[in-house]
Amino acid sequence: MNHEAPWGKWIAVGVILLGIAGAACAAGFALGVLAGPELARRLPAAEPAPEAATPRSRPSPSPSPTATPMPTPTATPTASPDGAREGPKVFAADLPDPPPVPDWAVGLAKGETADPDRPIYRIGGMLEPDRGRLRGRLILSLPYREGPPLSAICFRAWAHAPSSGGARLEVGEVWVGDQAVRPAWSGDRTAFTVTLPVPLRAGEEIAIEMPFTVTVGSRAGGYGLMQKTPDGLLVLYYGYPELARIREGRCVLDPPWENGDLHQAEAAHFALRLRLPEGTALSASGVIVQEASGPPGWREVEIVAPYVRNLVLVAGEMEEIVQERNGVRVRGFFRKAGAREAQQAVEDALDALERFGEAFGPYPFSELDLVEVPLRGGAAGVEASGLIMIGEDVFGMGDLGGMLGGSSDLDVPGFVIAHEVAHQWWYGMVGNDAYREPWLDEAMTNWSSVFWVEQARGLEAARTAWDLLVLLPYRLRLAEGDLPLNLSTDDYSMLDYAAIVYGKGAWMMEALRQEMGEERFFAFLRRYLEKHRWGWATGESWQETLAEVWGRERAEAFFRRWVAGSGITSADLPPSEFGALFEDPSLGPLLRTLLEALIEAGP
Repeated sequence: MNHEAPWGKWIAVGVILLGIAGAACAAGFALGVLAGPELARRLPAAEPAPEAATPRSRPSPSPSPTATPMPTPTATPTASPDGAREGPKVFAADLPDPPPVPDWAVGLAKGETADPDRPIYRIGGMLEPDRGRLRGRLILSLPYREGPPLSAICFRAWAHAPSSGGARLEVGEVWVGDQAVRPAWSGDRTAFTVTLPVPLRAGEEIAIEMPFTVTVGSRAGGYGLMQKTPDGLLVLYYGYPELARIREGRCVLDPPWENGDLHQAEAAHFALRLRLPEGTALSASGVIVQEASGPPGWREVEIVAPYVRNLVLVAGEMEEIVQERNGVRVRGFFRKAGAREAQQAVEDALDALERFGEAFGPYPFSELDLVEVPLRGGAAGVEASGLIMIGEDVFGMGDLGGMLGGSSDLDVPGFVIAHEVAHQWWYGMVGNDAYREPWLDEAMTNWSSVFWVEQARGLEAARTAWDLLVLLPYRLRLAEGDLPLNLSTDDYSMLDYAAIVYGKGAWMMEALRQEMGEERFFAFLRRYLEKHRWGWATGESWQETLAEVWGRERAEAFFRRWVAGSGITSADLPPSEFGALFEDPSLGPLLRTLLEALIEAGP
């Protein structure tokens, strides 16, 4: 890397500090947040406005559950608070029927198979970008394979989270077999419970049917994951009722957390039949397997999406670029990026898929969508199953290193794309509790993005990425002392979340690589993937897998020091271009104070 002039370093620090502050000071794209995309300034959600009830409509019958009467089970449904208003009865008669269960293999890479013992979502819906909404009819089939009997099934309504910008999810009458059930909403309306007429026992299966409407809000919030832009782009990240995770016979219903991703879902299979306006481009998790004409002015598409943790839809006017390599197709959707930037983005995604596949294990799907979206709140990119969203401000920043003093090896778009692609392994294939243990996916993903830079752009570029995009917030944190890596999201401030989960966590993985050596380190990653494939990892299972490859004594010592401990110092990090800055005992805390003030100042 070319050395900067002394003033160039201060320019770099200034840009990154403004970037870390993100949207809080309206500084534009948040470079510092590349080391921690969750430094978004969350705004309180407006209470969803009351909606007028529409005529009650009985959906077509669903298969009756095979459960037999049982004593009251241990599941605890979410209670409806006193005075909570009843949800509207959403009219669903004009919607396309949900499709039948498809051949899941069409959405998988060659040689992959789909586990039939997964929840199956079948949705027939109408996507209306001009109104900022999706109206749908959901049929959920849930095989319950183990655990105590369930008296209730719970759903998340993340559209009502404070970060969703005032979006709302309306749910009509819920049907379990031939019986209508009134959903009971949580106090914050981010969850509702369906009490079952007959308890569900292990080994049985149940079908639940409901009409729903999700509508984006009118104000900015969070990262812009639920939005309709002035030019008609519709982004639905939380666009349906999501089956809540069941643990030990109980629904996992944590309130929305401020730092990090609202992800807690098991991998499920999705089949959709959507009607949308003619001429509207659509990017979605999964694969579009069929297109046909609908009523005048409309077209219908069918989507097959196996092993999805969250299904995302983006619809509007977009230019599409398609490339394929080694049997995997990348569909790029762009709005403002130049032709060269768009082409490079698709090529970088294909390259990352190939390199990660060789290092960790093959990419499991036949397709990946990359979508340019006007993200907010400091987010540079956001992951979903089979789809990644890249902020429109990221494009055009490929030579940011040259802007900061002459180095041209700081590949910002490539770093962001690699980070989101890596989530297809760490979060997609290997799930984890993003509230209780966010480091499990984000630390491994941020390390993976630097690994891609190293392999694709060289060691010098990787050193620059470590210094500017990953470790800078952590070095500022270390000026006041270290924190454990395995805390929940609520145990960190927004700044510390970026510093520890993304910064310390990523370097923890690199330190492990250096201590284990290349062969054993990548053997650990591949073993970890195979043990938790489409399942759920914990810090304990991470450490246990490490012990299987490296030995229990070394695994426990490493975990105590780097994950559970708080004794890491700047001496444990690589040299920095900003060494003099961090040697000043007063400047680090001052910069942190400045950052926190900028973040708290609001947008």
